Amino acid sequence: MAPMKRRIAKNTTALLATRIINQVAGFLLVVYASRRLGVEDFGKYSFVVAFYLTFELISFFGLQNYLPREIGRRREEAGKYFVHAAVLVGGAALVLVAVMNGAAAAYGLGRDTYLAAVVASLGLVPASLGAAAESSFIGIEKAEFITLLAFVKRTLVTAISILVLWLGYGVVGLLVVRAAVEFASASFSVPLCVWQTRAGRVRLDWAFLRRLLRGATPFAGLAVLASIYWRLDVLLLQRMVGPAEVGIYSASYRLMFLLTLVPESFMNAVYPNMARTWREDRPQFVRLAERSLRYLVAFALPAAVGAYVLAEPVVLLIYEVDFARSVAVLSLLIFAVIPIYMNNVFYRALFAAEQQFKSVFILVVNILVMAASGIWLIPRWGAVGAAAALLISLTVALVQNYLFTFALVYRSRLGGAAARTAVAAAVMGVAIWAVRPFLPWPSLIVIGAGLYVPLLFLLHTLGGEDVAAIKEILGFGGRNREAGSAGKGE
Repeated sequence: MAPMKRRIAKNTTALLATRIINQVAGFLLVVYASRRLGVEDFGKYSFVVAFYLTFELISFFGLQNYLPREIGRRREEAGKYFVHAAVLVGGAALVLVAVMNGAAAAYGLGRDTYLAAVVASLGLVPASLGAAAESSFIGIEKAEFITLLAFVKRTLVTAISILVLWLGYGVVGLLVVRAAVEFASASFSVPLCVWQTRAGRVRLDWAFLRRLLRGATPFAGLAVLASIYWRLDVLLLQRMVGPAEVGIYSASYRLMFLLTLVPESFMNAVYPNMARTWREDRPQFVRLAERSLRYLVAFALPAAVGAYVLAEPVVLLIYEVDFARSVAVLSLLIFAVIPIYMNNVFYRALFAAEQQFKSVFILVVNILVMAASGIWLIPRWGAVGAAAALLISLTVALVQNYLFTFALVYRSRLGGAAARTAVAAAVMGVAIWAVRPFLPWPSLIVIGAGLYVPLLFLLHTLGGEDVAAIKEILGFGGRNREAGSAGKGE
């Protein structure tokens, strides 16, 4: 167990660092772009990025979930999986370049927005190849390479984009930079993955490629559905109420999305071990899933409550007064982090148990819920309506994920711990609300954390075993302690 914890700690740290780099650098760019472009042009930029990301996620063909699972089980074939995955996603991306350009033309965009979408589509092929490399790094538990590449890539994108905006090139210039850096990034990540997986010795095997295609097809279906689902809010906003509302919504969404750094990074590191223990050690699989769920809930609830209380001062500090309506959007949207955190555990449990078809069903239902809610709410309340539609659909997803996991994989016993965590988060939120008029918001974060953590122990949500486990996950536990805890089934 101790070696597994060390691997999870290393890869969690690397993947969390990667997401921090990506999100912080992206956030800096968003803040500068919102001030430089104004609400409407910022909305155009946000729409083109969302439109591009829809096709980018499809081009990955679901391999970001399939490859880590398969390589985690057959690490000696990592090079073979990478080479054939690169062929698969590269071919899909070439087709999607044409499809994206056609879809942009059919969407009825303005000339500048359409040109930006065409430029953005050029990044699909290198982005898909880079995703195949990153998925392989996760599978072989070498996530530190992803961190290094992300640092270089995001630094280049942010620095050059800010320069381009300062020189006055606008939305199209930003997308030129994005596409160019995707090419530069892939030129490093692909050779590095070839070296790490010894893929240079692999020859193309058409039978293996067909097997990979069959195995990845359910995940590809999920990728198509997920790409539609996660961009549907922006696509509906653009179509129904225009780019200004997209700008208001995107400013709030970016703040909410910063809080998703933790679950995605942690679960990316845990997932290969969940896939392995599902086949080799079911009790250990359940312990991994339950402990992951408990820790993520303990992080999600105070994050949501604290961000709700501090929404107004944070938004007005980061964005200009033109984005004041983003306060109401963030106040609602921030509660989406709770189902997002929990769904991260449940859907990966389904994947590890090879129940991915259930996730296809869940996404189909959620797209229908999101579309119906958005069509009803967005014309009435604009960006606030889009936030409400997303929250409704994510809650529906959580209910479905929980029921399928409970029936087909394992029976979660989180209920009591989640209720006590909610009490601690509520007490923290009331306390922050009471002293908010008298203190600057950064100090309120410190006060909230100082109140919340002891409450978790007083309410018996966390205990001594959890402290030891968290220390090991964060890399603070010594080897002797790790060896001693291995026999306890941590």
